[in-house]
Amino acid sequence: MRRSVLALTVAGILGGCAPPASPPLYYWGDYESSIHVRYTESDTAAAQAYLEKVIAGSQAGNGRVPPGVYADYGLLLYQQGRGAEAVAYFRKEADAFPESEPLMTKLIARVGDGSAPAAVAASRPAAPSDASSAAPSSAPAGM
Repeated sequence: MRRSVLALTVAGILGGCAPPASPPLYYWGDYESSIHVRYTESDTAAAQAYLEKVIAGSQAGNGRVPPGVYADYGLLLYQQGRGAEAVAYFRKEADAFPESEPLMTKLIARVGDGSAPAAVAASRPAAPSDASSAAPSSAPAGM
């Protein structure tokens, strides 16, 4: 009995020291840094470099490209006026992650012609400017 308890204890300790059986599913690289740099320092060039490193590292065999990276990179390209390249990355995102396909399809439809970001913003419907111009309520007074 004592021997079996000792054997199980040793096996548990040695088993806990074993390396992971498989590599990580995704290669995140410096993705968090790219988000931080873009939104806190407004440095899109550095953010783009980080994203390119994540994509290259994934393609080098370190793991798959994480969800959202292709779309994020496509958005940066689109903001630079590179609509056709952005659409290619939106398609890569949809192919790699089928659950993102509805959103990517909408983005592709919106920028599919490769138009500049300003042209897309101009094509958006205008928001109502004044709530007082809304149609009067048909409810009786005092309700």
